[in-house]
Amino acid sequence: MNHKQTRVHFSPLVLLLSLGACATAASSSQAPSASALFEQGVAAHQASDSTRAEQYLSAALEAGVPEERVLPPLLQTCLASDRYDTALHYARRRLLRHPEDWYLRYLVANLHLATGQPERARLETERLIEERPQAADPHYLMALVTSDLPRGRNQTVQSLHRYLAIAPHGPHAADAKRMLRRLTSKQERT
Repeated sequence: MNHKQTRVHFSPLVLLLSLGACATAASSSQAPSASALFEQGVAAHQASDSTRAEQYLSAALEAGVPEERVLPPLLQTCLASDRYDTALHYARRRLLRHPEDWYLRYLVANLHLATGQPERARLETERLIEERPQAADPHYLMALVTSDLPRGRNQTVQSLHRYLAIAPHGPHAADAKRMLRRLTSKQERT
């Protein structure tokens, strides 16, 4: 059997046309815009695809979508998938630039507690209480923080009483009363 080798010769014109077609295809498949990344991230978040949601939202943040627009769905995505360390990373970055953001500081304090950093949670919660002593939730958070600390019982009891004085029918009132009963019954037994 005699096989002939066939050589294909491209003319310079064919090569130029091929390169032009590749360049056109490459330019039409450019990276998505910052707003498209954001929209894809929100769609992934709504579809409970937390991995893609975080990737798209983080990319949107890097591409220039304002942080105040990206951060809420990004943090919700991280929290929904129990990625507290990641949520803490994003929240702390913003808090460094906006230390006056009280609600973000409250979230950071909660995240510190959730990630096993009670001392950092305590420091953030103390700052919250200093800034807004009449806000009930930081007092309840302080009770949670100090309840696990050695010799934190007195602070826990004080914080629970303060919470109940400010918000006697608040969302944590039943839990605060239950904690107080448990702490006082422990004290009576000792």
